[in-house]
Amino acid sequence: MPPRPNGAYDFEVGQEIYYRATFQIPSQIGDILPNGAPRYSKLAFSDAVDQTGVKFEEISQITMNGTPINAAEFLGAPYATTTYTNDGADFSSYAGFDVAMNLTGTAGAATANYLSQYAGKMMTIYYTVSFTEETLVDLDINNEFTVTMNHDGGSDEVKTNDPVVPPITTGGKKFFKYTDGSSKEALPGAEFVVIREINGVDHYLTADATSMTWTAVGANEDYATATKYVSGVDGRFQVTGLEYGTYYLRETKAPNGYSKLQNDVEFTVAKGSFNAAAQEIENVTKGGSLPSTGGMGIIAFIVIGLGLMGAAIVRYRRVQFEA
Repeated sequence: MPPRPNGAYDFEVGQEIYYRATFQIPSQIGDILPNGAPRYSKLAFSDAVDQTGVKFEEISQITMNGTPINAAEFLGAPYATTTYTNDGADFSSYAGFDVAMNLTGTAGAATANYLSQYAGKMMTIYYTVSFTEETLVDLDINNEFTVTMNHDGGSDEVKTNDPVVPPITTGGKKFFKYTDGSSKEALPGAEFVVIREINGVDHYLTADATSMTWTAVGANEDYATATKYVSGVDGRFQVTGLEYGTYYLRETKAPNGYSKLQNDVEFTVAKGSFNAAAQEIENVTKGGSLPSTGGMGIIAFIVIGLGLMGAAIVRYRRVQFEA
């Protein structure tokens, strides 16, 4: 998909984000020196995003000059030592991978011989990451692919690829629920679900640490499996981990003494929306609100009230007269 006008790709939690990194394998990678050691004593590949909270999913494919190779063989023993970061449930580090070809020690010559078949070829590594509930919102996330080489007894040579794709990001929105009227007192305990229209059908959101699930709203839907967003004691709550777009809040439970909102609350997730001022949501007192002072509604109540009072006075006098 194309990047947004602001230059970043946006995703929701759990959505896979695809990357590829390329590097030309040295033409002398298979050479063996007179002493029996490989000419190249180091060839290592590493990649990492620059923010925490992102999950590394997998290296899905490796190609040489566009032709897929056996990635498991390339990445595993005895030819390489590969480690992944943030591929489990802990996302506190920087998601990525490190691949070190075993070009020293007892495996050195065998690894050099194995790599000789790829000498001079363009290697492409395809891999994926995804956002989690710990991914920072409204923050551009970049990645960096680095190759480290050492040959002929020299010093390490490090090559870092400049980013070739725009940064990735995820969005969110903050809200403030308050009592009806001008006082705007915080109202805790209001419960909402997030709604998104997909192909003309309302879907509700179920969010967990590593995924977002959208389920079509059924007839007499009870939203039992939907994620509930509840206003706190300060009336505030937030929704995070969404890709940019238009969404709705649907109130499923109102605080005591208040009625549920009859209409959904529309909100937009965009660049900067999470760090903007909270969107305010006014509640409705149970039974609805009274007509505005001076309006035709209150005049009707006053006329009816005076009529009832007049009838009561006449009735009272009649009873007194007949007594």
